[in-house]
Amino acid sequence: MNWVDSWPHWLFALLTAALLGATLLVMGWLKRVDGEFPSTVRAEWRHAAILEWQMRPSDAAAIVAEWKAKTKAMDVAAKGLAIDTFVFIPIYSTFLALLGFWAARASAPASGVREAMLALAWCGWVAGALDLIENAGIFVEERCGWFFAAPPTATMALMKWGLALIVFWAAVGRLLVAAILRR
Repeated sequence: MNWVDSWPHWLFALLTAALLGATLLVMGWLKRVDGEFPSTVRAEWRHAAILEWQMRPSDAAAIVAEWKAKTKAMDVAAKGLAIDTFVFIPIYSTFLALLGFWAARASAPASGVREAMLALAWCGWVAGALDLIENAGIFVEERCGWFFAAPPTATMALMKWGLALIVFWAAVGRLLVAAILRR
């Protein structure tokens, strides 16, 4: 028996709920940090994560130039990146992985669905790894002016979000089906 089979459903539910709560708390923290950007920074650029969506190096350069021109903006961006890297990514990726493992636990042993859910569960941490690569790109854009990193950084962000959404909705869907079939 592996650890997925040895954990009861209530333990998966408890840990998953705790990680979801922690994920939401850190999201709120990141939102408050974004509120620390000076009001003189363009409104759409008052988000520490804005660089993850910039595919063109010139757009990333314009954002960083504005942040550098405004008192405290680079510090706020660095704070948001640090919280994202060291707190948010480990929590949300573990939430996704645990949700996927729980969905695998809810599937029939030795079934194709269970194997697929196990693979997707590991992809929760893969999404986190993609996010770390993305954050490395954001770091070199902010600190080194290496704006050529914008396209691969944005690509990592797109891949991360796609994978995270697939893991989340596949696991939630599987758990809903399991709950309905057990009634």
